[in-house]
Amino acid sequence: MKSVSYICVSGYFSSGSSAVVDLVKEFRNTHECGAEIRLIKDPHGITQLEDVLVNNWELINSAAALEEYYAFCKKCARSGGKNPFEPAGLGYSKRITPEFMQITKEYIDSLTKFEYKADYYYNKFQKNYFQYIVDRWRWAIEYLSKGKYKTANRKIKAVRFSAPTQDEFSVQTKKYFEKLFEHYVPENEKGYVILDQAISPNNPLVIYRYLNNSKLIIVSRDPRDMYIDNILWGVGLDNDLETAEAGYRFVTQQRMLRRNQVDDVNVFYVRFEDLVLNYDITVEKLLRFLNFSEVDHVKKKEYLVPEKSSKNVGIWKQYYRKYKDAIDVITKELSDWCVEAGDYNA
Repeated sequence: MKSVSYICVSGYFSSGSSAVVDLVKEFRNTHECGAEIRLIKDPHGITQLEDVLVNNWELINSAAALEEYYAFCKKCARSGGKNPFEPAGLGYSKRITPEFMQITKEYIDSLTKFEYKADYYYNKFQKNYFQYIVDRWRWAIEYLSKGKYKTANRKIKAVRFSAPTQDEFSVQTKKYFEKLFEHYVPENEKGYVILDQAISPNNPLVIYRYLNNSKLIIVSRDPRDMYIDNILWGVGLDNDLETAEAGYRFVTQQRMLRRNQVDDVNVFYVRFEDLVLNYDITVEKLLRFLNFSEVDHVKKKEYLVPEKSSKNVGIWKQYYRKYKDAIDVITKELSDWCVEAGDYNA
C-alpha cells in the first residue's frame, strides 16, 4: 500500500527557499515535480475556495468560486515553456500528471451537490456584448408572452450548487492532492512529495486541512539581501528603489509576511544563512524534524552546494552605496531579521 507524505517548503520572496528544496531532493524516496505548486495560496486557489464555500457561503459566489478555480487550473496546466509566444502557465499537465485537469474536475464534482440553470448578473458579465443582447431579447420574448414562447436561453452552462462542511471540504481536498501526486510513490513504499511554495508562511496550519502527513519548512533570510535580490531579478519594478520610502514599503511588506509565525511540531523555521554557513549543524536539525536518517542522504551536495550558495550571503554590501537610504531603513526597522558578521549560529 502506498504511503504519501508531503514536505512543503515556503519563503518570503527571495528568501532562499529553493536551497531547501534542493537539499530535500537529495534524500531517498523524495520526489519533486519541478514546478511551484500554486494551487493553494494564489488568487482563486483552494484557500479562497474554502473561504467562499465554507466560511462565507453565498449562493452566487459559491458557484462562481468553483468556476474560477477550474479556470485557474486550466492556466496552471498550460506548458508555459521557453517559447516566447506561449501563454503563461506552470506546466502541471506535464510536470504533475497528464490527468491533472481530469482529477481537478473530479475534485470540483466532489464538492458539488447538484447543477442547475441560472443566469445571474455574474454570468451575464462573462458574456460578450452580442451574446448578452441576443439572450436579453430571448428572455424578453418569453417574459412578454407570459411563457407562451419558450425563447429564453436554456442552452447556457449550468452552475453548481456547493455548500460543504469544513470536514467535507478537508476530506475532498486531501483526496485531491493524493490523486495528483500518488503516482510518484511506488507501490508498497513510503514516499515524500516536495511541494514548493504551496503554503503561505502567513497561513502555515492549513497543512492540517489540505494535506495528509505533511510538514512545512519556512525559510527566512537577511531582508537586505532579499531586497537587493528582488531588484536584481526584476521583481522590484518601482522607479524609486534607492529611496527611504521604498525601504519603508519593503519593511511593511515583510512585517505582514512574517506576522503569523507559529510554534508547531510540524512547522520548522530555518535561516538561509545558517543552512549554507552552518551546513552540518542545520542539516542535522532538519533530519530530526523530518524523521530522516543520515543514511537517507544518498545524494549529498549533489543539488545544494553550500560553498557555492554561501556567495549569496551579504550581497547587499555590494550595492549599499546605491541603495543606502533604503537599506538603512531596512537595517533599523527589521534588525531582528538582519544577519551581521559573526551571527551565523544555527
